[in-house]
Amino acid sequence: MTQQPDLPWISGFWRRIVALIVDSILLALGGFALGVVLESVFIQLGSWSVFVGFFISLGYFGVMNSR
Repeated sequence: MTQQPDLPWISGFWRRIVALIVDSILLALGGFALGVVLESVFIQLGSWSVFVGFFISLGYFGVMNSR
């Protein structure tokens, strides 16, 4: 009988869902705090401020989901 090498454990479906919810709550709280501090800047940016949030989320998930 051959022994299989230890493979990295991959998290299950429900644990990933909970992690996504936690990440979303953290991003929402951070976005709210950023919105309170930089409200006038975001008002001047208008609809372009959505892209600021998108790129913050993209960077967050890119760093947190990488290894």
